[in-house]
Amino acid sequence: MYVSTRLGQRIRQLRRLAGFTQESLANDLSMSPSHLRKIERGLVNTTVETAAQIFSYLLGELASGTPPVLLVPLDEVLANQVLWRYRLTSGSVRLEGLGWCPIYGITVLRRRHGGWAKAAVLRDVSPSRETALAIVSRLDEAQVSPLHLADAVADLLP
Repeated sequence: MYVSTRLGQRIRQLRRLAGFTQESLANDLSMSPSHLRKIERGLVNTTVETAAQIFSYLLGELASGTPPVLLVPLDEVLANQVLWRYRLTSGSVRLEGLGWCPIYGITVLRRRHGGWAKAAVLRDVSPSRETALAIVSRLDEAQVSPLHLADAVADLLP
């Protein structure tokens, strides 16, 4: 997972825990709400100074004794949500001199409108079924976003 994505997730968690909307926090920090949204989604790299300003403000608000809006920690709420499902896909490829060889890939399904829709497919992950199954299991457990699928698979390959 990219640093900007993790940073944005932490900012979002603290903001929600402190009871701020994106608009109210952005106004308090003299920042545009769209920029704060991009920071929370990990779409922009923010400066150390901006990140420090945001964290300092949020931690100060939390330490001031203002009761948080959320009664349950956000991590506990998100921990029980499955947003992605990873499935093994198989196929074969013809290699010169070797003939037909099996290949295994990964299909990502995304929760959508109470059902599941295909979000991404990564073909030719591994010629080993066991390796591909182990990667699918780890991705399913970690709930990795399809945006980072190729990087995550590269990190998990032996």
